[in-house]
Amino acid sequence: MADTIWVDIGTSCTMDCRGQDFEHAIKGLPDALRAVESLFAQLWVVAGTYKPTTGTTRTASIGLLDGVGIYGGFDGSETVLGDRDFVNNVTILSGDVGTGDADSYHVVNGSGTASSAALDGFTITGGFADGTSPNNKGGGMYNSAGDPTVVNCIFTGNTAVSGGAVYNNVASPDFTDCTFESNTATQAGGAVFNRGAGAPSFTSCVFRSNTADGGGATEDGGAMYNGGNDPTLVNCLFYDNTANDDGAAMYNTDADPTITNCTFVDNVAVGTSGGVYNGGSSAPTITNSILWGNDDGGSVVQDAQIKDAGSGSSIVTYCDIQDATPGATPFPFGGSSNNNIDTDPMFVKASTDNYHIVSGSGVIDTGNNSAISETTDLDGLTRKVDSGGGVTVDMGPYEMQGEGCNAQPII
Repeated sequence: MADTIWVDIGTSCTMDCRGQDFEHAIKGLPDALRAVESLFAQLWVVAGTYKPTTGTTRTASIGLLDGVGIYGGFDGSETVLGDRDFVNNVTILSGDVGTGDADSYHVVNGSGTASSAALDGFTITGGFADGTSPNNKGGGMYNSAGDPTVVNCIFTGNTAVSGGAVYNNVASPDFTDCTFESNTATQAGGAVFNRGAGAPSFTSCVFRSNTADGGGATEDGGAMYNGGNDPTLVNCLFYDNTANDDGAAMYNTDADPTITNCTFVDNVAVGTSGGVYNGGSSAPTITNSILWGNDDGGSVVQDAQIKDAGSGSSIVTYCDIQDATPGATPFPFGGSSNNNIDTDPMFVKASTDNYHIVSGSGVIDTGNNSAISETTDLDGLTRKVDSGGGVTVDMGPYEMQGEGCNAQPII
């Protein structure tokens, strides 16, 4: 049984404040982490805004601990973890340490942790990594050789030279049901920068309106930059991301990501490929995915979706790729022989950022069942996979549910 420590920035406790219940909650999150005495502990954090320090030290960050789960979204009345509501009880980890624009270099630090270090139910914002290395990386979270578990978190309004929201260095963290929105890198990886040996995973995550743009000419990976690592992405949605150079949604160099049931749409690069750009010896495997409506201003629409440059060599099967009609020139992805198609995916309404699909879409029942590792989609709804071969999974992160228009709003 894990020990529970209550944390409440608005607590009125003045005596015996050890976090043993809501009435005796500890005021600050750093103080609560220092109070952890057992290997297995849960910090229940009441809605409010928490900072890495009560001072103005920019190097201060909220450090994750092995065996400790930090959970946001409480109102103080809960008796079990499942009672919390992290959507309505917004719990913020802020890098605003009172130094104007010069905020905390890293709001959260997961370096050196194992997967038992957990962060769940928070909005991480205000990180500003503009210092010297490593304080120029990972404004929202910095992981060096760290493998924390991050769930139900929103990373927004973070800035860094590399990895505006998250920087993973030789790390394999797991991100599930997370949103990366409006983060900025002045060089690469507007939302996430993955570097060195490691296999970070992203399941049912949304990347929107992130950018790699510092006003120069080498800003790659508006949402994600992968260098020398093998991330896994399942049920993810990339849209409205931008890059001043290549790969508005994703830039890969000497990296072999595995991408399954994802959608890359309406991302814009000034250089090449608004969707996925593969340079060096990158060989991503992309399956059951949709690449549509991405733009790089070039004359070849297909290159705006996926671009293999240099020795990059994508392995693309069971995907819907705009302007990649089998038999067209160039079409390096095997065409119909690899079960790829070129058909309007028929999104509900792209103008309102609703990238569910409607009845009659060509991506329905055209995926590869054997590629599925998650039985639910981005909405948490069950995918229609029949191991006997009678029913086929859809392409993209959303599974058509029943008849008519699957028009649930996305987060």
